[in-house]
Amino acid sequence: MFATFAVDSCLNGQAADYPYRDHFHTPCPGQPPDAQALLQAFIGAPPAWAQALMRARNRLMAPLGLKTAELPRQAPQARVGEAVGVFCVWHAGPDELLLGQRDRHLDFCLWLGVRAGRLHLYTGVRPHHLGGWLYLALVWPFHWLIVRRSLARMAAHYSEAAC
Repeated sequence: MFATFAVDSCLNGQAADYPYRDHFHTPCPGQPPDAQALLQAFIGAPPAWAQALMRARNRLMAPLGLKTAELPRQAPQARVGEAVGVFCVWHAGPDELLLGQRDRHLDFCLWLGVRAGRLHLYTGVRPHHLGGWLYLALVWPFHWLIVRRSLARMAAHYSEAAC
């Protein structure tokens, strides 16, 4: 997929840096959350089966020297440079959050924000070599499932908290 990043996001103008880009969104009525609320909802969003897949991924990838970590139970402060599992906070704006990581095989970023009553998640991936592209091909079907389910859970969280 080759989505265009939102023009009103901190990723605007960076699409060329990420050969793979996708975009998912779901309704999210009410007041847009701030970066801290987005981070807290993100931490609690992955379903148990997705967390189990990530643990398996970590066990398989650690011997290859790739970065591994589990999401914390409680979100740290949404501050630039703060570690959030395998992610790092790259940008925390008043209504958006950018997480990412640079690793041996690829770099990736994940942007969260609410625009026009919809919760959006953009992903950008820049593989460094053939191994990065193979890794992306392997995880893409799981990424697609995890993101769609996690977005639905985040939106439900906001509906309960009057997004």
